Amino acid sequence: MYRQLLGEESHNNSLPILNELGQYTEFMESVGTMLDIGHGDGYDLNWWATQTKTEDKIPLNIKCTGIDIENTFDRKYKHPNIKIVKGDFESSQLKHNRYDVIYAHNVLQYAVNPLQTLAHWWDLARDNAMIVIAVPSSTFIERNAIVSDQYSHDYHHWSMVSLIHHLAVNGWDCKEGFFKQQRGNPWLYAVAYKQPDFKKLDYRTATWFDLAEQELLPESAVESLNRWNLVRQQDLKVMWLNKQVFDFRNY
Repeated sequence: MYRQLLGEESHNNSLPILNELGQYTEFMESVGTMLDIGHGDGYDLNWWATQTKTEDKIPLNIKCTGIDIENTFDRKYKHPNIKIVKGDFESSQLKHNRYDVIYAHNVLQYAVNPLQTLAHWWDLARDNAMIVIAVPSSTFIERNAIVSDQYSHDYHHWSMVSLIHHLAVNGWDCKEGFFKQQRGNPWLYAVAYKQPDFKKLDYRTATWFDLAEQELLPESAVESLNRWNLVRQQDLKVMWLNKQVFDFRNY
């Protein structure tokens, strides 16, 4: 069952992803700037700000920015390389083409307009930047029954197909991306990259075929599209950061 995660509990949910990212030494050392969307108390922001080189423990000194509509940042996590911005993550005044990583754990479900939000984050990201997303699927099967839970301020129901669609239609390259949803677990995880030569699409007219033409979709999604003229979640076969394969045909 999906339930809201706050504070340290939310951070414990994000730690496996963060630790997996941290194992990629060259990637971590390449990150100069990152943006934590909806930073909350600052647990995850502190993780990014305190990363060090693996062997000699020299601080990476990643320039970290956190944005949240409420200022609940815990000052015990204050570091010289952390900047806190109070504002709306859906349409902020942050500089465009600035961040190497857009990190959005446990936040996209609160976006009133997720399509425009993901477009805004694309503008904030540098070319080939990474976006890291964790969002709950609030409709799923539990004990052979359909369960659909929706809290206040959760505005959308997410599935892996809808998450891929929202990312791809906004120029996030899901073909080379990574995705994860464990069977029986409501949380969806995605890592994708900003496609710098993306030709922006009209949401009202763009089709799955347009996304496939721009090579923005996972191979299994393209195969499903070519067979059915739509993308079926039960056709997806995707890989996560640790090379584990998640085959939705078995779900």
